[in-house]
Amino acid sequence: MNQIDIFASGAKRLQMTDAIEMTTQSLLAYGASHDHWGIAWSGGKDSSATLTLVMRLLDNGRVPRPKTLTVFYADTRQELLPLAYAAHQIIVELRERNIQVES
Repeated sequence: MNQIDIFASGAKRLQMTDAIEMTTQSLLAYGASHDHWGIAWSGGKDSSATLTLVMRLLDNGRVPRPKTLTVFYADTRQELLPLAYAAHQIIVELRERNIQVES
């Protein structure tokens, strides 16, 4: 898979499966050299998708777990109220899994 220039004229977006594979390969390439990972998360759609994907890759064993994983929750106060409630529920679930969450 060749990385494309998303800003080039006529550039096409990656398909979801290609984007997931690129993310997996990046974590495999760079994650192993770092014992401690941090994920910035706002509770919004984009960062929640990223957090969900990373957790799924770790849970499925597609990416080796780091020694520690810290999720840095930064409430931007830009999310709709239902998303803010969902973020707080996700924080509870992460802490139940012994994932450190800083806010």
